[in-house]
Order: sequence, then C-alpha cells, then structure tokens
Amino acid sequence: MKHYLLLSLLFISCQNNETKTTSVKPTEISIEENNFLNINTTLIEGSKSYDIDLKNSEIFWIGKKIFKSHNGFLKFIYGKIQIKDNTVLSGQFKVDMNSITVDDIKKERSNRSLVNHLKNEDFFDVEKYPYAYLNIKSSEKKTDQEYLFIGDLTIKNITNQIEFSGKINRSNDKYNAVIKLSFDRTLWNIKYASGIGDKAILDDIELEVTINTN
Repeated sequence: MKHYLLLSLLFISCQNNETKTTSVKPTEISIEENNFLNINTTLIEGSKSYDIDLKNSEIFWIGKKIFKSHNGFLKFIYGKIQIKDNTVLSGQFKVDMNSITVDDIKKERSNRSLVNHLKNEDFFDVEKYPYAYLNIKSSEKKTDQEYLFIGDLTIKNITNQIEFSGKINRSNDKYNAVIKLSFDRTLWNIKYASGIGDKAILDDIELEVTINTN
C-alpha cells in the first residue's frame, strides 16, 4: 500500500513538473509594430496628451478607376495626440485593416467580393499585415484652424513620409479634426491594375479622416 501511494505521488509530481515547464510561444511582433511601439511619446513641457474617441473617429477612403470609383470606411484601434497651445506636436494612430468596408456597392455578394479582394495579396494583404500606422512628426499652423502636417505612413511594412492638411476645432477641452490626404499606393507595393488603360485603377487613394478626442 505504501509503495502504491509513493508511486502515485511521484506520478502526480511528474505531471505538475511537466505542466510548469511547458513553454508558451511568444507573441510575434512585426517590424512596423515594433517601430510604432518605440516611438518617443514623452510629453513636452506645457503640452497635453489626448486619446482619440475610437467610436467616433474613422477613415473614409475613395479609390478611383478611369470611369468610376468605390468608397468605404476603416476604423482606428489606437490613437493619441499631443497638443500644446492648440498646436499638434505629435500623433500616433493604428488602423485595423480588417475593418475595411465598401459602402457604395449595395449587392451583398458584389460587396463581399470587393472587400475580400481589397484584403488579399493584390491590395493590402491583411492576413499578413493586419495593421497600418500613421505617425505625425510635426505640424505647421496655417490659420486659426488649418494645419499642414508631416508624418510617416506605414502600410504592408513599408514606411514613407507624407504631407497632408487638416482642420482642428476645440470645444470644452476636446478636439475635433478633419484631415484630407492622398497617397500613391504603388509606393507601398500596391500595384494591382496600375496603368493598364481603360481598366486601370488610379494610383492615388484619397482619405478623409475624422478624429475626435476623449
């Protein structure tokens, strides 16, 4: 009986040791995610940091062909802006590429087909690159509400510098911004149907970004 108990205890002990030593595969962090996480967000003296209101902030996109266009929305999953004296000093934004929608096609099957096409390797390759990033590095105030911004846009693990303009309004220590920009998709290795005559998809993608802070 004693031998039986000893064997049972040894068996349980071995099971517990195996459980404790089981390794967990670490979460892989992509290059662009690592760069985004390492952005210096130290507050500058006199400035204030604002989180964006994710439910009330969005990106409206427009992609054009020669004779027609398509449009839809994308959602943020992270956003932070640093402001001093009503001037934007910096901003970091993370976009969920899986959230892309098409709003101008009403037939469900056609709509789903285009969404899936935008997500595959021809365009944004969302399975491999699920996020896009925008890092605002500086801004120049043009009028009381209008700004010129310089930032880095990362899509598909490719980063290019862009310039864009926007308007910012303040109300009760909350900010609303409407930013318009366009970018040449081929610079981010999105070259499907680029420059093929009447069926060509134009290279420039237009965005209208609405941002509200909490």
